[in-house]
Amino acid sequence: MTEWMERTLPADTTVRTLGTRPPTWQENMLPLMRRTVIGLTVFFFLASCLQLLYLNQRLFDAPKANVRDALSLLSLALNRAVRGSLQRLA
Repeated sequence: MTEWMERTLPADTTVRTLGTRPPTWQENMLPLMRRTVIGLTVFFFLASCLQLLYLNQRLFDAPKANVRDALSLLSLALNRAVRGSLQRLA
């Protein structure tokens, strides 16, 4: 055993084979953290897909806009503006 190991290990600890050590709390939590990350990934992917499908359905079910009236008003205004500018030029 090296000096460093002798100083940091308690007296009643038996030294195991080289490279093994007791698991830390992070290693004990690793399976739970993996399952949590995978579960949240699946949840957000499915939630995003469902929101996309819902939005797509809402867009298809939207009432049709009657643009003919708006375009006719716009064309009337445009015609008046063009006539007014032509009269000013003449």
